[in-house]
Amino acid sequence: MIGPIARRRRRRLGLLSRADRVLLAVMVVGGAAGMYALAVSPDSGGAFVIRGPEGFEEIVTTGADGRFVVPGPVGETVVVVDGGVAFVESSDCRHQVCVNTGQISAPGELIACVPNGVTIIVTGERDGGPDAVTR
Repeated sequence: MIGPIARRRRRRLGLLSRADRVLLAVMVVGGAAGMYALAVSPDSGGAFVIRGPEGFEEIVTTGADGRFVVPGPVGETVVVVDGGVAFVESSDCRHQVCVNTGQISAPGELIACVPNGVTIIVTGERDGGPDAVTR
């Protein structure tokens, strides 16, 4: 004879209904299709993420071009994305370190204008080369 606890447990652990199995199959197929779409996406080359104070954010794919004026506490920082590279054209900061950094294009590289609170970061997959080279 089966007791009341065993009956409750059997009901809770019962087999999946037909609707549950269909839902599970749809979720598995949908997840696999989504992962495949991400893997073969043509836009896996990366992007430039430009961030500034007060929630300013622009994401520019490496194939697009543009000129962005980012307001900051010291003044304006002008960021240019052109031909797969990004650089700071001008800034109202004192030392101009961000302007003198030059161009960036490889994933992981960044430019920062600390006085104005502006950063430009290159996203994407690295090619497996060295992270940095020193002399």
